[in-house]
Amino acid sequence: MGNYAATFGLIFLMSLFLQYAKGLSPRQAGYVLLMQPLMQVAASLVVGRLTERFDITKVATSGMLASSTGLLVAAFTMGTAAPVWMIIAELMLIGAGFGIFITPNSTAIMGSVERRQYGVASGMIGAMRTLGMAVSLTTISLIFSLCMGKNEINAQTLPAFLLSMRTGLVVYAMFSCLGVILSMGRGRKATL
Repeated sequence: MGNYAATFGLIFLMSLFLQYAKGLSPRQAGYVLLMQPLMQVAASLVVGRLTERFDITKVATSGMLASSTGLLVAAFTMGTAAPVWMIIAELMLIGAGFGIFITPNSTAIMGSVERRQYGVASGMIGAMRTLGMAVSLTTISLIFSLCMGKNEINAQTLPAFLLSMRTGLVVYAMFSCLGVILSMGRGRKATL
């Protein structure tokens, strides 16, 4: 859930940022945003080999850590002076982390239950994905409401929008870091 809560609203935020703060057309913004899912696909194609060599939970955790790093870097570098290449690099890092996390995480979850519980485990993965997406969009909506009120994004409200965006990215990074901590602790058996 933490991973989806941390990354789902990012495309919404970046789309607005690229168009209003960077002055890109919707098509140009779409091309920039396309870098994240492309990197996610590329990373997920490679991650299968990594899970054969390394502990699957460590691979998943490292993916979420990469996403957390990308979100934190974006939170502190995002502004009107940020070059587009830097934004692309941050999106690629977040996308790679997402791609590295998803498959091993799902495999670890499905491998932790008996065969007869596959349906329940798969349903829980889907439920957590949906809940994370809802938390992500609700969080950024609340932040926009608090920082911008009912104002639309324009030249006068751009500073408030940038504050909203940075705040949202920091909160997303916190969701992701919480996910890293929980992911690091999985699989450990409690000792009595």
